Amino acid sequence: MRRPQNKIYMKRIIFTLLFLPTVWTCVAQESFDVDGVTYVTTSATTVSARGGASTLTSLVIPGTVTHAGQTYTVTDIGDDAFKDCPLKEVTLPSTLLTFGREPFNGSNGLVITSHAVQAPTSTSWKRIASDSEKCTLKVPAIAFDEYYNKWFYSWGTSFFKAIEYIDYEPKTVFVHSDFTFTKVPDTTPDLQLLVSPGEGQLTLDKAMSLGAFSQQVDLAEGTFSTMIADNKVTASTIELQATLRPGSWNFVSFPFDVNVADITTDSKYPTNIRRYDGSARAAYRMNETWVDVPAGETLQAYQGYIIYNRADDGNTYYQRLTAVIPAVGNNARNNIFLAREVSVPLSQSPSEFAQDSNWNLIGNPYPCYYDLRVLGITNPVTINIWGGYSTYSPLDDDYVLRPFQAFFIQADNDMNSLAFPLEGRSHSRYGNNYARQRQLSRAKAMENRQVLNILLESSQTDFADRTRIVINEEARPDYEISRDATKFFASDNSLQQIYTIADGTTYAINERPRGDGVASIGMKIAQNGEYTLRMQTTSELPVTLIDHETGISQPFNAGDTYTFSAEAGTISNRFTLLMGSTTGIRQVTGEEPDEENQPTYNLSGQKVGADYKGIVIRNGKKNINK
Repeated sequence: MRRPQNKIYMKRIIFTLLFLPTVWTCVAQESFDVDGVTYVTTSATTVSARGGASTLTSLVIPGTVTHAGQTYTVTDIGDDAFKDCPLKEVTLPSTLLTFGREPFNGSNGLVITSHAVQAPTSTSWKRIASDSEKCTLKVPAIAFDEYYNKWFYSWGTSFFKAIEYIDYEPKTVFVHSDFTFTKVPDTTPDLQLLVSPGEGQLTLDKAMSLGAFSQQVDLAEGTFSTMIADNKVTASTIELQATLRPGSWNFVSFPFDVNVADITTDSKYPTNIRRYDGSARAAYRMNETWVDVPAGETLQAYQGYIIYNRADDGNTYYQRLTAVIPAVGNNARNNIFLAREVSVPLSQSPSEFAQDSNWNLIGNPYPCYYDLRVLGITNPVTINIWGGYSTYSPLDDDYVLRPFQAFFIQADNDMNSLAFPLEGRSHSRYGNNYARQRQLSRAKAMENRQVLNILLESSQTDFADRTRIVINEEARPDYEISRDATKFFASDNSLQQIYTIADGTTYAINERPRGDGVASIGMKIAQNGEYTLRMQTTSELPVTLIDHETGISQPFNAGDTYTFSAEAGTISNRFTLLMGSTTGIRQVTGEEPDEENQPTYNLSGQKVGADYKGIVIRNGKKNINK
């Protein structure tokens, strides 16, 4: 076994982290032979090598083959493909991504030379050759550690007779899982990040200069390649290739500037792009908050946008759309490789009411996952998820931003930027241990806060909406930007939505002192049907749920549920939560004025008459009958 020396001659390399979008239409498989090897099509542009003549002793599998005027990329080798061939040497192409069950027989002392910088992945959890301990493995020097750790040596066992490095440098390198360079090439390689057959995870821990850099993500399927730079890296050109879901608004942000006119898609229809205008919201011009961005403008780095395009036919659910989004060719394009903390600018848009002030749509500044728990703020963030909105707290939730994801945040009146420490970066969609420990440390300092999550579920969909009440005696009863979040209502009218109501404001998160212990629950019901309220909490604060329409009152603590029927429309005064023992009287205000002649209930939720003496609830308000 030989490890590469410090200085090795390097030719020009093109690094490609291959993105093979999901195929949503049926492509009939076709089989054909080229130079004695049988290939089977696996997509419109790729093939798998499936076998050859039983007399083969030497085999070079090419990166591409041509059949009937069509050129295909060889990305796979099938199960047992060449196992019956008495091969003594085989060369694998740089394009190879996967292989099936033991495609080669190593009993003859096979020498396997791989030109792929990323070690191809087994689709069957089997080795690339039977009797591989009799084989010699030769791999590119810049990927020596990659093969040593993934193919050669594992759990104290060597799976090959020997591993050696070669000075070969392919024009194209496919990286489709976790990868770090053993050595830095002396030239300027092109590099791409892809999401198939696995989500590419590239760590750049060495200084290098690149040619063309392209990263690809699938927003429709929720799969992402990721890149983390821990050293100085530059590239001559940069682009994002994003698979979008047509017929939906896709929330995106870029760590570089983009000329709208340079964006291309594979749709015959024009692409629509909008930005969010927080000043319009502050001025209560709610119909003017989304502003079209014309083709002549530039999308600013770190700011959030929504992109829309329609499908080429009426079936938008199964269609996918690819957008190519190149960075403007200025020095700021290399911000995608920043190995330092990024501060994203925030706009101030003062308003008469705090819940409408200083709203910003910004984005994850890193091309990897980012754990919100690392942010040194308590301000909630609001995320759009396929037409619905969910709100998360960096203090109470474990939400991890996706690469290139845009989100809403309210800036405090003295908050002109938001810092993203490097420690929040991750290749994992589940975040990292540093973020978890930081959150636990911060939460311990605020352990007197009691978090109540109320879910609204539907028997007709898998979607569940959530509202949150946080009892915190240090919070104010009115709206606080650093603690509270107003409700964003879904554009998808088929989704049920839940929120709390206080003084005419609808809350997704309502952090408040307990006060009189009364909270009013509001809902938007999408369609007639059966719905369920569910309490999620670790708090021991006793809670009672009152349904004023049915007169039912029940304990509503951790794990408790309440199922009810409702007609489509808005519910403002039907449900009330009583938290702990009530010692004060406070009005709970709904969205709509109420008639005076309405049913009256006691604190147990029982309907009572006008002659009842004591504390009652009428029209969602707490009163005393004397």
